[in-house]
Amino acid sequence: MKEKLTVTNVKNFHPKAERYDVFDTDISGFGLRVNTSGTKKFFLMYRNSEGKKIRYTIGRYGSISFSQAKGIAQQMMAKVVQGFDIQADKLQPRIEARARADMLTLRQFIDLHYEAWCKQHRKNPLKALRNIKSAFLPRFGDTVLEEISILEVEKWSTVRLAGGIKPSTVNRYINDLKGILGKAIEWKIISLNPLKGLAALKIDQSPNVRYLNIDEEKRLRNAMLERDNEIKAARARTIKHRLVRAKSLLPDLSKFKYPDYLSPMILTSINTGLRRGELFGLKVFQINFEDKLLTVIGDNSKNGQTRYIPLNEECFDVLRSWIKDTKNINNKQAYVFSSEDGKPFDNVDKAWRTLVKGKAKIADFRWHDMRHHFASKLVLAGVDLYTISSLLGHSDVETTKRYAHIAPEHKARAVNLLKWKG
Repeated sequence: MKEKLTVTNVKNFHPKAERYDVFDTDISGFGLRVNTSGTKKFFLMYRNSEGKKIRYTIGRYGSISFSQAKGIAQQMMAKVVQGFDIQADKLQPRIEARARADMLTLRQFIDLHYEAWCKQHRKNPLKALRNIKSAFLPRFGDTVLEEISILEVEKWSTVRLAGGIKPSTVNRYINDLKGILGKAIEWKIISLNPLKGLAALKIDQSPNVRYLNIDEEKRLRNAMLERDNEIKAARARTIKHRLVRAKSLLPDLSKFKYPDYLSPMILTSINTGLRRGELFGLKVFQINFEDKLLTVIGDNSKNGQTRYIPLNEECFDVLRSWIKDTKNINNKQAYVFSSEDGKPFDNVDKAWRTLVKGKAKIADFRWHDMRHHFASKLVLAGVDLYTISSLLGHSDVETTKRYAHIAPEHKARAVNLLKWKG
């Protein structure tokens, strides 16, 4: 549409269902774009020497006034008449700057600088890099670091949330991106973090916590015992078969309390609340059988702080039996749970799913939920949140408050102390 642009009507153009342009009747090519979000931008439309139609953005209404935009349009149009391609002139400094270190794209910065640092300083660098690259490179890989905007990241967040990603997960990814940009500032590649001021998504601090009820825990324990007995029985049949054929024999598992890693790993998890990475990285020296104490080393904990977890009788017996049977009792640097080559596990997903979903018939229970189960049982036993927070290794007791609602009778008991004595 065409209309004489004035101070008054520029202010009064309102957004519609689709963005639209208003061309000024006084200055050829000068116009105002009104976006559906309500933002307005002044522009100048012209044809370059090759006859190609070019839109030159003058500026955002509010950042510059109508009078300023009109003056710029008149100056730029005079240059166009003289044969200048004002858009090319505008882009040239940026094209030249991209060759400088301070205009690296996100992909270039990760490949040239961040990846090497990540491999040296992140606890699980390969996983961290894989997550960062899959989350951000498709959208921001070719974007210059300083041009990664809050608006575009929030659009990215909206798409992720619509796809079913939890707000807490989106926040974690954004914190990774902020961390990358923070390193770029630290290394003096950029001067300002373009995401400074980006607020974290609000999350429910008291979400539904999945833990096992009495019947489910009983089914899980029975399933573990059944699985262990089946493994031992299968080994006994194999030994008998090989004995008849005069073949070399495999170790007799019947003399061991646990035939493999799964049951002791599960029992350790539900009695200590260890994170999966902490459990997989657990070494023999971290277990003090004399004092019945397990130490989580800060280098292997999420918050970087060392913490101490007392071993209850069940966990003490489990770990003592397992370490004794695997002959690692004197090898202090050995992993408590490891594959046949002595390396730590990176996952036990297949065995876990088969046990929980197949044998125990328990739905929607992840490995991490054993940590919730540990915390929830403590709450139900009346343990205070500060103690639970310390055992779990939370950086802030606010995180632990998600478990407070599990025992509402504590609140009811507190409220019932208020009695009117009139």
